Formats: sequence, structure tokens, C-alpha cells
Amino acid sequence: MNEKVSLIVPIENNEQYLAECLDSIVHQAYQNLEIILVDNGSTDGSLAIMRQYANQDPRIRMVSQDRAGLGTAKNLGLSMATGELVTFVGANDRAGNIAQLVDNLHQSHSDIACATYYRLDANGTYYFYVDQDDPAQKALEGVFTPQEWIHRETGYPVNITAGFRLAFNKLFKRALFQQNVMFPDYDQSEDDFTIWKLYLLADRISYFNVGDYCYRLLPQTEENKQKLFQRNLLRLQSLEERMALYAMIDFDTDFLDRYYRSLVEVTRDSALTAGNYHYYKDCCFKIGMMDRYAPEKFN
Repeated sequence: MNEKVSLIVPIENNEQYLAECLDSIVHQAYQNLEIILVDNGSTDGSLAIMRQYANQDPRIRMVSQDRAGLGTAKNLGLSMATGELVTFVGANDRAGNIAQLVDNLHQSHSDIACATYYRLDANGTYYFYVDQDDPAQKALEGVFTPQEWIHRETGYPVNITAGFRLAFNKLFKRALFQQNVMFPDYDQSEDDFTIWKLYLLADRISYFNVGDYCYRLLPQTEENKQKLFQRNLLRLQSLEERMALYAMIDFDTDFLDRYYRSLVEVTRDSALTAGNYHYYKDCCFKIGMMDRYAPEKFN
């Protein structure tokens, strides 16, 4: 099969690594790509780099928008997509093997194909998670129902659990997004609110233990206390939304209980540090209810 793959790259002031990212895309063995570059109000040299590559490769489509959340940039890319399949690449990252994703999707007769990744930090240190010769890792591969797949979010190797909520190095049938799924207009955690919905819409989800996508960790700066709190709060809110819907449709959520408790505690602490006493008190209340009514469940 040789379906068109719409590959969406949200870009916002990524000039340092953007050419490396685009090289990893345009030189893919899988050539039937529609490469959608979404400029999210960049003020550096990113737009010039985008134009340079677009002039050289007719598969590249460019669009610019005023500065908005990354979720809005992804939605704009999706609105332009014409491929039967969709994937996302971060503008600081290097794409994995698209042909492998396509092959896996077809061989497994799945709606979503998931691979994994490795990390590259600011000091040039690589962190690899995949050992192709490890039978235990190989045994993690398979094809899953939505119920089976969501249970792999916790209790599995970090490359599976950490990548569970992320959009990159996954291949989606575009029809899934056409069933009322959009990214929220957030700069962070937009994937947390979205990817799990696609899992629920799928009939079959495949995972294969290949980690060739490069996720780049940028140099760390001291995070604003309010921004850290907002990130934790969004993660908590997305998890609460998921757990509520899982419960309504009779999906077991027990596997998420301890993760939920730890996320409430992290959000409580960051709310206090940021001086947001409303959410601090709210998290304290939730912890109190967990301790009072189901201590054995959440601890």
C-alpha cells in the first residue's frame, strides 16, 4: 500500500534545529508524503528556512498563523491534510522511519500504529530505551483493543508509558480525527487531552518496539512558578477527564489510581509555590477524600 501520509510539523522559533528536522523528513524512504509546515508566529529565522525547503520540495505546503497554542497549530495542519494517514513531528526532533509505521499499520490491520523513541539532551547525550535483542521487550509488541492498550499506560517500560500520551512517532488514520477530535488551544499538554480520544475511536492499535524517532531535550531554563503550576494542572485535568469518561463507559480505571494520587500531590505543591491557594485547597480536599474513603486504593 502506498497511501499518502500527511506529516504535520508545528513550528515556533525553531531555527536552530529546523533544517535537521526537515532533512530527516524529506529524505525518508517513504516518498508519498504531504509535508505540512505550520508557522506559529515565529519571530526568528524559521520562516526563511521553511521557504527554502518548500522551494526545493513540491511535497511541502506552508501556512502561517498569528501566535497561538501548539494545539491550534496542529488543528490548522489537520484542516489542510488530504492524506489517508497522519503523523506529527516536533520541529526540534528528527523523524522516525515512516515506511515502518505504514507497514506496521497495514500488516496489523490497525487504525493507529505506535513506535517509540530515543532522547537527545542538550549536552549531546543519547538515551536509548530499545534493545532489539531483548526477548522481554520484543514480547511487548502486539495488536490491542482500546481497553487493552490504555492499560499499558502504567506499569510498563518508560518508553511505552512516557510516549503513551504524545502525538509523535505514531501513525493515525485521518478518519479518526474527523470524528469530533481536536487539540485544545494550549502551548503544553495539548496531546494529553487528545491522543487518548483517538485510542478510544480505534478498533485496533498496534505497538512495535522500534525507537528511531529522536526526541530532543532543549537546554533547561528555570521554569516560571506559574507556568509549572499550569502544566501540572493541565495534566491533572486531562487525567480527570479521561478517568471520568473511562468510568462512564465501563473501562476499568484502577490501574490509574496511584498515578492520579501522585499527580494531585504534584499539582498541590506547585499551586502552593505559585501562590494559587484555590487549587492548593482543592488538591488538599481531593487527597483528604482519597485518604478517608479509599486509602488502600490510592496509596
